[in-house]
Amino acid sequence: MAHKQLIDRYSKQICDNNVRILYLESQLADRDSQLQLVLDGASNSDAQAHAKFGQLEQLIRAVTERDDANARLKTDLIANETRLSSQIQTLSYQLQDSQRENKELKEALCESRRLNSAIEERVRILIAKIQQLERRHVAPVEPGEDFTIAAQLPWRPGSTTSSSITRHASFSHDLAANDRTPDTVSILESKLKQAIDAHKSEIGLKNGQLALQQSLLNNALDQVKELSPAHTYPLPKRTSYALPVHFLEELDWADEEYGNLRRKRRRNGEDPGLSRMRNGIVKLKADVHLEKKRRLEAEAMLGPDGKRCRRCHPVVVELVDGEELGVGGVMWREVASRIAQK
Repeated sequence: MAHKQLIDRYSKQICDNNVRILYLESQLADRDSQLQLVLDGASNSDAQAHAKFGQLEQLIRAVTERDDANARLKTDLIANETRLSSQIQTLSYQLQDSQRENKELKEALCESRRLNSAIEERVRILIAKIQQLERRHVAPVEPGEDFTIAAQLPWRPGSTTSSSITRHASFSHDLAANDRTPDTVSILESKLKQAIDAHKSEIGLKNGQLALQQSLLNNALDQVKELSPAHTYPLPKRTSYALPVHFLEELDWADEEYGNLRRKRRRNGEDPGLSRMRNGIVKLKADVHLEKKRRLEAEAMLGPDGKRCRRCHPVVVELVDGEELGVGGVMWREVASRIAQK
């Protein structure tokens, strides 16, 4: 009789253990599905990050092309201004030479008029003497008297136009602080390379975080397996996990700031084009990437509490069996640790 009772008790325990094993296997399957959801969310975040970064590259490429066109136009404008300045200087010298020649011609004309007046006076005297001789019936010309009038115009200098003299006109152009120079293209390329390197490092850090998340989930599942029957509890059917998406928020913030700058310039009646804001926008994008990299490096050195600030992550409410675990700073690994410690 005692052996039969003992056999029944062991059989009952075996059945209970089999039921508990089936229950734990179902919970492991749920955890696997939850982990797959987390991985899918991470893949979607990576795709969105790649799309945003592609848009950023297109914007920087458009800014660079516009700046190159503006630099070419500026070079042509400077060359045209230099050529026009040289031509104007040459024409001014020619005008001075022409004015000097006109002055000399006016002086020669005045001298010619004076000589003409003297000739007319001599002719008038000669005519008077001829009439007087005709009235007296005297010989028209007395011996030794000479009525020959010789007039000589003053010397006329030749053309003094210094057309053969080459003069170089100096033209200075003061470049402003935000003007494009040939070195700025290389600066833009270096900034773009830095942004790409920062994005690659960020993706590597994110992959490391995903691996850490997976290891924490595995540890939590191992703790669930090791629980004794006295501490069993119903596990949640579904838990939503928050992923770090602050880099997408920062890219959106940069685009919003860029739009605000364009609207402000348009309200002030200024040029809202890219050329006048290229340095600020490129620096803004580069600063966003550097800040993102520093923030990710700081997050990698935090402890297992997983707390985050509201600036780095959106407001997230985690619910497990209807219990609110936290708002704003609660990450999925903190949720997993609370599930394991409950």
